[in-house]
Amino acid sequence: MPKILIIDDSKFSRDQMSEILNRAGFSKLIYAKDGEEAVIKCRKEKPDLALLDLIMPKKHGLDVLKELKGCTKVIVVTAIGNEKIYEKAKSIGIEGYVVKPINSDDEIVPLVCRSLQECKVKTPKFCPLYRNIKKNKKRK
Repeated sequence: MPKILIIDDSKFSRDQMSEILNRAGFSKLIYAKDGEEAVIKCRKEKPDLALLDLIMPKKHGLDVLKELKGCTKVIVVTAIGNEKIYEKAKSIGIEGYVVKPINSDDEIVPLVCRSLQECKVKTPKFCPLYRNIKKNKKRK
């Protein structure tokens, strides 16, 4: 089962992402409430994927993103829908970019599943991408 690090200073956002991931079958979730804690937890816990907010105390998300490079894959989940910020995050290296508020599980779960498939981590059977892969294998 993949381990996912949720990095957000908002307890509401951490809880929301946790609920979405739990519904998709992900249960190994760890949390960080600021940028410094995120870097420490990533090095200690070695998650398969991180969901990263950009506006946080102690260390900005783009700085955290630079430090997480090589530690884990990252999907940015932020309220910043700015093209320049997106391009900066993309140039550092991200798996995806989701603008909050998250209104549906479909906004984030497929990105999570795709990112984990690319790093060859077994995803839960509830993952929509997992179901599609299984269907395609049966057809061949």
